[in-house]
Amino acid sequence: MGNRKNEMIEIPFCTSSEELSDYLKSKRHKFKIKNFQEITNLHEHEGIRSAFNAVKLKLSPNNAYILLLGISGSGKSSTINFLFNKEITLTGDGKSQTKETTEFKAKINDLRLGIKNLGISIIDGPGLEDSKGVEEDAKNILCYKRFLESHPQLASVRPNVIMIVADLNNTRLGDSENVETPFARMLKGIKFGLAEKVLDHKRPSVIFVLTHLKSIPPKKSKEVVSTKTTLIKELSASILGIIDPPVVTIENYPDDWGLERKDDWYILGNNEKHPLNLFEALINLCENSTDHIGQEAISLYFSSASQSDVEPGHRFSVKQLTKDDDNIIKSITTLSEIKLGMDISGLIKIIEDKFLLLPTEIQNELGSSVPVEVASFFRANKITTVQEIPYGDEFLELYNQYLRPSANLLKFLKQALDRKTTETFVDPEFENKQDYIRKRLFDLGLSIDIPLAFVDGKLRHGYSIGSSTNNSNHETEQTFLIERHCFKFTLNIDKLQLSQAFKDDIDILPPKYDKSDE
Repeated sequence: MGNRKNEMIEIPFCTSSEELSDYLKSKRHKFKIKNFQEITNLHEHEGIRSAFNAVKLKLSPNNAYILLLGISGSGKSSTINFLFNKEITLTGDGKSQTKETTEFKAKINDLRLGIKNLGISIIDGPGLEDSKGVEEDAKNILCYKRFLESHPQLASVRPNVIMIVADLNNTRLGDSENVETPFARMLKGIKFGLAEKVLDHKRPSVIFVLTHLKSIPPKKSKEVVSTKTTLIKELSASILGIIDPPVVTIENYPDDWGLERKDDWYILGNNEKHPLNLFEALINLCENSTDHIGQEAISLYFSSASQSDVEPGHRFSVKQLTKDDDNIIKSITTLSEIKLGMDISGLIKIIEDKFLLLPTEIQNELGSSVPVEVASFFRANKITTVQEIPYGDEFLELYNQYLRPSANLLKFLKQALDRKTTETFVDPEFENKQDYIRKRLFDLGLSIDIPLAFVDGKLRHGYSIGSSTNNSNHETEQTFLIERHCFKFTLNIDKLQLSQAFKDDIDILPPKYDKSDE
């Protein structure tokens, strides 16, 4: 076959090794491939080897993606302009100028890997923790999410790098003991809304960038940078679960501050070459996560003196979100809880994941809102994590305060939350006689396709009615008649087989129970 290391080839976008292998088979006339073994030998080609590796890591085999996230006004857009060395996004004075999530992409002349169609994209979007309020925050996070879900490639693969931008002037980043600051809440928002699409804890690809270095007095800059770096790493570990991420300091407007240039790089106060420090950190991040495509694309594009043109790619605007979208309502609720320090998104997810495993008929009986309702019930009782939910009879006592208890719900929660109880009480609730009969038949496992009016009988003691009335102020008052059921079991001793060991233990028991001798 010869040495193909420098041969330029086109790599298609695919999400599995099988797809890539099939593509190579389809090009056998070009590569003179006779069998699969020769496809394996093509791994000598660095581009093909890197493409197979990218697919394995759930990354794009022909494009590197850098996703920028940050608080409004932190300097995301100016960072993009600086990276591309072009004015391609609007910048403002401390307020988010970005109203949509947009991809900026460029082609790369890659002679080292030999991938003819290698590209790089940077994705910018609305700033998080927007001053307009929780609803705007929820829409901004969903804007990123919808962008990823509708992107031709990112709908099925992860971005190569997650770059989270923070302003060094932000005096309230927080730490592991204080996670109620705007920056910490932003990280919670990322975890809540985007973690499944962008975070990989096995091969972390998160980098934090501290902007506006020159705005810090020179004598304090070293101490400030060190303190902020420590705080960011604490928050990253405690909220995102990303341990010891790289943190890089940059200046977004080096020319305005008159920074000295040397070898095409600006010299920062700590003698680091800027933005070489950022490029090297990005390359090292990709190298450490074995992301060869990302490493090559970033290394080639950002170190090239003749960068190619930048073009807008895929985009998604906040305006495209539907006002009555259930996800917006859910996001607003969850983000409100985050802001109030009552985040129960983790608890909801645990219950929701277990709920989706239930048979469809049980899901329909309980209702799709059960995960949120139950988690909210726990939060009302000052419980926000599974660890805080009591065990045994205390769990049962807590459950009996729930407004809509049922046998199937209790059974589900005991299994989902891994809680056991010594006894079971069920509080049935029925709106009318027909509802009572229908549910009784369901509990007995009977399915009778006749009008319920044909079923005769009076409601006996224990029938529970839930009713509601509206007063003149349009407030609803709910009243409930609660029943408790005690089940008595009678054993036929004559038919019960007892082991001899059990009989011997019975014989040695004292004739009278002495309460003081326990």
